[in-house]
Amino acid sequence: MWSYRDIVYSRLLAWLRSKGMDRSRASSRVATVNQLLASNDVDPAVHSDGRIVLIGEKRSDRFTGQQAFDGVVELLDVFHLAEPIEDV
Repeated sequence: MWSYRDIVYSRLLAWLRSKGMDRSRASSRVATVNQLLASNDVDPAVHSDGRIVLIGEKRSDRFTGQQAFDGVVELLDVFHLAEPIEDV
């Protein structure tokens, strides 16, 4: 049996993979997002272009340290973890 949370994180993994991120990197990003949401009150939006992953309002990739310039974040695709999934 899958929980609703499991489905959300599997969709996040698939979304990162669709951006061209390899499986091991995408998996570690999803695990970190899971830990952050469990331990902190963070904005449940994930921004990515397949190379960088920005969590919530952060403007630097916590994995690589790469900075996103102002205005660039708005160009990145967004995955909303708290957005309801239809038919689930």
